[in-house]
Amino acid sequence: MSVVRTQVTQDEMLIAWRALIDELSDLRDTYEIGVNPEWLGTAIRQGTAKDLDPPTRPIGLSISAATPLHRVKLVKESRGVFKNARLECELLYHIPPGYPVVPPVEQGAGDIVVNMPGHLAKSSMQALGRDLHMRMIELYETQAACGALPRYIEESLRWMEEREVCEAVAAHCVADPGKVGKSKSRAWVRFHHVESELKTAYGLMWAADHRLGGFLGKGQPGFAVVEGDTEHVRVWLEKFTSVVHWGPVPARVVQNAVISPASGEQPLPPLKELSLSVPSCVTVGGAFNGRNSIHFDKLLSHLQKKEHLGAADDLQRLLDVFRHDDGHVDADKTELAIRESEKESACVAAKKKTDDKKKTKAKKRLQ
Repeated sequence: MSVVRTQVTQDEMLIAWRALIDELSDLRDTYEIGVNPEWLGTAIRQGTAKDLDPPTRPIGLSISAATPLHRVKLVKESRGVFKNARLECELLYHIPPGYPVVPPVEQGAGDIVVNMPGHLAKSSMQALGRDLHMRMIELYETQAACGALPRYIEESLRWMEEREVCEAVAAHCVADPGKVGKSKSRAWVRFHHVESELKTAYGLMWAADHRLGGFLGKGQPGFAVVEGDTEHVRVWLEKFTSVVHWGPVPARVVQNAVISPASGEQPLPPLKELSLSVPSCVTVGGAFNGRNSIHFDKLLSHLQKKEHLGAADDLQRLLDVFRHDDGHVDADKTELAIRESEKESACVAAKKKTDDKKKTKAKKRLQ
């Protein structure tokens, strides 16, 4: 990686200042730009900024943009959802003195922050910021090294607008080929609520990517049960619970265990929305606040009837975790039930790990 410049000469400062003003003036035709300090924003709008002395302190910018939803549209467009839709985002810039001779990266005392609250988890926004940082470094190495003045702000906006951001972050969650095919698992997740078509769409797409079965229940509380290859279940959980934003309460994996299906037991069908696959288990708008109300007792009966015996046994134990009265929950009792389930899952996982070690040792002795 090249050494990033952090200082400029007086002559370079004037050239750099005019290049920044030209870039911002061109971007104003397409984007809404907030400038800090405000007097600079006023000068840019009035066309007098180039007459000012270049600032010796960093400049703050906020620019609104939008990212595409290519995969989501393919899944949902037939139902009239997300048609021509894009996901709003905001980029926050810390522009260092001497930009663009000095790039807006940490090494140059600058920064670009991706801000998409309500859509992406904080860790996802940070991951996008790191990827964008690397793109700015790449631009610096390929253009600035040749004496050019890169338009980092313009390039960062183009970079964001070409990316389906949820997919870009999810790409960091990958299955370990050495662990695939070793076992099967089933996991249950509890959500404060699931209502977003965006999150639902990604949950379904990622499940199809990893060939997982199960149900995704939109409602308050919401839930998901997924079943399939253990490593693929792990990756799906990582994507669905940590890439997109869940609030006001984080998503909770209340059970995740390796399974050994009994004779005659039927696997869960490919993951679908519960209201579409088993509509009798959901009252649309039945919760106190107009969200869906999921009938977990009816889901239990459905699982038993369809001979999804392992999933039915799980749900029988987890009924207190999902218990509600038209969307109202007893927070203390629910938290206690969740902790008991998590403790039980941890004990089961620890026992399996111990048993696996014993089996490995036994095989080595036989060899």
